[in-house]
Order: sequence, then structure tokens, then C-alpha cells
Amino acid sequence: MIAAFPIHRIPHDPGDVLDAARAEREKWFRVYVKDDRDKLQFMRAQAHELARVPSVVELASRLVRPYRADDWRRQAEALHAWVRDGIRYQRDPDKREQLASPATSLRRGRGDCDDKVTAFVSLANALGMDADFWPVWQGDVLAHVQTAIRWPGSDRSPLAQVGEQLDAPPGKWIVSDPTIRGAALGVDPGRLPRNPETGRLPLSG
Repeated sequence: MIAAFPIHRIPHDPGDVLDAARAEREKWFRVYVKDDRDKLQFMRAQAHELARVPSVVELASRLVRPYRADDWRRQAEALHAWVRDGIRYQRDPDKREQLASPATSLRRGRGDCDDKVTAFVSLANALGMDADFWPVWQGDVLAHVQTAIRWPGSDRSPLAQVGEQLDAPPGKWIVSDPTIRGAALGVDPGRLPRNPETGRLPLSG
């Protein structure tokens, strides 16, 4: 199991969190992360550590303030909508992995699927909600990641999926894709209209 780096020991200024996280992630990727399964576990550990950063907890609390404390669905929808629309999808430059915390993603306003899902998982975890990465594999290649979340009673939702695929979290989850414009929580983005010029799904942000 890959241990997360001690992000709680670095300064809590969002810029410092981002810079230290990016540098540490690149170092770990060069030295320790040997394949995409390790990469997935490492990203999960980082998201859980980011959920403890005070600025992340504050942001998550602010995003769900309009909703009752026990209205899990509305809270999850609010977090998903913020990650989907508030962070513009943009691939990493030169295909080099970068990590932005939710707070710094808001300031920067951009990130790839790793950044978006890391933001969602850390925000949800900061509120005590059960969230995880939902991997999309092409053979042994981690081609994409989506969000997965569950709350009391969500297992009875028709949107819930069972984690039977490789490295997906076990149990029933609401799976969503915050990289696709207009894709609501639990909606299969494949059902959305494609860009008529490119034939591809429209990217968010």
C-alpha cells in the first residue's frame, strides 16, 4: 500500500498546498509508482489527505451551506456541479502529472480528470461523505477516472452501480463524470448530445 505524503504538515495556504503536492507527486511518480494501479491508489491517498486541509474543509462547507445537514443528495449534487463547472477541463501540459487541491483549482480554474476527481473526493470526504475514484480501464492502462459517491440510502437509487470492475471501489455507488459539460450527478454522459463539429462529448468548464 502506498502511504500518502504528509500534506497536513505543509503550510495551509492554497498556493503552498498546490506547489508542495505537485512536487511531491512528481517525485513519488518517478521513484515509487510503477504502474497505473499504484497511481490510482496514490491519488486516492492524496485525496483523503487533502480532505483534512482546513481550506478544503472550509470550501466544502461553504458549497453545501444552503442545504440541510442530512440532505446528502443535494450536497453531493452541489459538489459535483462545482467541480464540473468551476474547474475548466484542461489536460496536463507536456503530459506531466500535476495535482491541484480543490481550493487552488478554484483559483486556477482548470485541471484534468485527475484534478477534478481529486477535488470531488476530497471535498466530499471533508464533509464526512463516502467518495472515491471510479477508474476507467483500457486493458492495463488507466485511461480515465470518474467520481463515485454514496450516502445512507443511495444504494436504493436506480443510479447506483456495483463495483465489479478492476480496482473500482466495492459496493453500490453513484458514478458521475465531472469532465463532461451538462453531466449531472449519476447521469451517463454517453446519453448527452455530442459536439456536432467534433463528434465528441463536450468538455466542461
